Amino acid sequence: MNPKGNVWGFFGTRNTGKTYEALQLSLDFRVGAFKNNPKRIIVFDHSNNSSYKEITKVVTFEELERPMPKNAVVKLQSDDYDKFSYYCSNYVKNAVVIYDDAGSFFGSGAMTKAQKQLLKTPKNNGLELLLQFHYFGGTEVSPDLLKMMNMLVLKETSDDFNDLPTKVQPRKEIAYLMYDIAVQNTELPENKKWTTRYFDKEEYRVGVRNTEQVEWIDGKKYFPFAQQKLEFNPK
Repeated sequence: MNPKGNVWGFFGTRNTGKTYEALQLSLDFRVGAFKNNPKRIIVFDHSNNSSYKEITKVVTFEELERPMPKNAVVKLQSDDYDKFSYYCSNYVKNAVVIYDDAGSFFGSGAMTKAQKQLLKTPKNNGLELLLQFHYFGGTEVSPDLLKMMNMLVLKETSDDFNDLPTKVQPRKEIAYLMYDIAVQNTELPENKKWTTRYFDKEEYRVGVRNTEQVEWIDGKKYFPFAQQKLEFNPK
């Protein structure tokens, strides 16, 4: 995880607590080491998702041009993804930006100019980009975008962890995490299959959230097959 900013990929089917986890993670950037300089929280809510009903402050594109209070928690309701990406790239600083149902915008096609610009800004602008998807397969997420994600938050998906698409890398580690999630979910009630695993590609470590924070485990200890740290060099 880069202390300056990151691109996070959230993967999970409906009702696995994906949105809840994204909101919990956003709060992590307001406590501890971030207490004196908390990150603002901005949700791109293009579908008027009831999961964000507690966020009552709705802003316009024009309001994104002006600096917000450090404790701001807001949402923008629009379906103009490229315009939102442009504003985030050019005006938003030191913030967690949550993209609900990002598969509707990215897909497997070529990324737009605004999307490419957005993915280059986290480290320079202090952004945590939280992109939510339902699964890895099909046209849900492009190979180029997957390469740019240095942080993954995994829940149960419809993907076959024994036969993940080749675009999913590192494939062996992600398959093992998905297997681990599926096994733990078998022990949970049908409506509470919320098992989650974080994966930090840069530092090769696995995260498990307790009641207050994410606890990190060295990948060499977590994965039975791990021999050495993988190099993460997105192009």
